[in-house]
Amino acid sequence: MKPAVICVFLLFLLSLHCRAHRIAHSSIQKDAVNRGSRQLVLDGKTHVNLGDPVDCPSDDLSRCSLHSDEGRHDIIDAEAVSSRLQGGGGGEEEEEEESEHAGRERRHGEAGESGRFVLGESAKVIKTEAGELRVTTHGGISNELGTRRIGLGFLTLEPNGLLLPHYVDAHCVFFVRRGRGRLTWVDNDELHHVDLERGDIYKLESGTVFHILNLDEGQRLRIFSIFDTVSVFSGEAFHNFFVGGGEKPRTVLSGFDKSVLATAFKASGGEITDVLSYQTSGGIIYSIQRNESFGTFNRKAGDKPYNIFDKEVAFSNDYGYTATVDEDDFSPLGDVHKSAFLVRLKAGALLAPHWNPRATEIAFVTKGEGEIHIVYPNGTTAATESVQKGDVFYVPQNFPVCQIASRNGPFEFVGFSTSSKPSRPQFLAGRNSVLNGLDIDLVASSYNIPAEHMEDFLGRQNESVILPGEPLPIARAAVK
Repeated sequence: MKPAVICVFLLFLLSLHCRAHRIAHSSIQKDAVNRGSRQLVLDGKTHVNLGDPVDCPSDDLSRCSLHSDEGRHDIIDAEAVSSRLQGGGGGEEEEEEESEHAGRERRHGEAGESGRFVLGESAKVIKTEAGELRVTTHGGISNELGTRRIGLGFLTLEPNGLLLPHYVDAHCVFFVRRGRGRLTWVDNDELHHVDLERGDIYKLESGTVFHILNLDEGQRLRIFSIFDTVSVFSGEAFHNFFVGGGEKPRTVLSGFDKSVLATAFKASGGEITDVLSYQTSGGIIYSIQRNESFGTFNRKAGDKPYNIFDKEVAFSNDYGYTATVDEDDFSPLGDVHKSAFLVRLKAGALLAPHWNPRATEIAFVTKGEGEIHIVYPNGTTAATESVQKGDVFYVPQNFPVCQIASRNGPFEFVGFSTSSKPSRPQFLAGRNSVLNGLDIDLVASSYNIPAEHMEDFLGRQNESVILPGEPLPIARAAVK
């Protein structure tokens, strides 16, 4: 019995020791979470004076690391801390960034017929702390757009972020989705600038040297662009030629022999080396000064941009509205054969089945989520896609399409058409259906049903263009 008693006593002491250890470890966790002056190690970088206490999920302590004088304790959620260090706890901007990233990621690598009409992951041309520039790449929708000589760009600038001077080998139309900025460019030895805000549309010609600055200190500047790539070399989407930069980004000057540059600039080889090696921060940097220097060129205000929100809506009813900007509204669009549009659908509403006889349409989802239904000429389904904020989809010219808003909230998308002429959509359903414009007997014969049934069928929908999503409350007898 005596050995058994000793064994039980030892087990009792061991349990007391373990309990004391757990209490002490818990105390260390609480103390560390509530202190804001310790050093955090995130991605190999040390940050001090964190400030506000940061909560760490108790079931995910392995993702957190804290350095103190006494040692190391895994207690703070690195992602939560990183979010605070980057500008505070969440908010609309962070939610938008996450939503758009999720939309692009969801498309990355998707295959199948429907992938032809929704953009996958775009390629990062530039990614720095001050912003990001993405462009379309080959594959899926990008190949489809490439055959139509169309490229797309997605620019995000942090507050005070500056996209360095460069030019593109394609005509470009900008659409400002969010924020305020200044577009500056050189034309005929004169420096032009125009201030941009949400909803603004502006055009630049191929080969124009320009830079863009985010003027808003409180939010990111986001610009969606379409490029006419007809003149692009080697069949690629388009290229960015930087004339400002150094080691990173490399400028077009870097490709010349130093002796050539020394002669052209009347400088020594050492000076050329220095000038082309100082900049290492990338193609998007934080602007050193808020007031731009305009050098020796004359400074002129450019033609004002056209704001799509200033345009009288093309159509509006209780279920949503549409707006378009074409060459009649903003003449520079005629030079690049492009127009812009905005569609907003209330929850559950749908843009009636229709086709665009004049242009291919490329749209960017800016709010909410919905479905896109596209039909092939032979009457088979080309795509039935769920899309959300951040997704890009396109509809070929003359292909029937229907966009439907989710019942969870409004669905909004903006985009470009490949014609600068006024849009003339042709609708299949609704009060303005093309079927209503035809002789009813002819339509009935083509469907091989009685004329009175066809007339009743086509006359039920009193709305046009944007239709309510609710089904008809009264059941109808089947056509015999």
